[in-house]
Amino acid sequence: MERFNCPVAVHLLLIKEGKLFMQLRKNTSFAGQYYVLAGHIDGNETLLQTAVREAKEEAGILIQEEDLRFATFSHANTNDKEYIQVYFWCERWKGEPQILEPDKCTAIGFFDLNQLPEETVPQLKVALENAKACIPYYEYGWDFKE
Repeated sequence: MERFNCPVAVHLLLIKEGKLFMQLRKNTSFAGQYYVLAGHIDGNETLLQTAVREAKEEAGILIQEEDLRFATFSHANTNDKEYIQVYFWCERWKGEPQILEPDKCTAIGFFDLNQLPEETVPQLKVALENAKACIPYYEYGWDFKE
């Protein structure tokens, strides 16, 4: 019997002045919805290395591994694909986020967690709720629910 393989994806919760950075996705499984920076782990790459690489590739920002904090993880079954998803939050980086993958993203912005866009991917809302134990929500007065 062949061993089950499940891809791993890393997701970045970039927080600036109490707001979450998100992209309006296109030509992806989340087309027309807002989501955070994310990507699959490459071979011989750690979770933290993946987060740093994806931030640079997708938004042109530089993150140091020591500035990433674990937020939550989940097992997802989306579009007939299973994933292990790991979320990190980060409040320090160099550069201003920009759209570097225009074929996958049409808009970017920082959004108050109490007023996420209606088009936010539902699984992100669940991940944020699960991350409350790790992210210092009390510092920002966040009180969101799905």
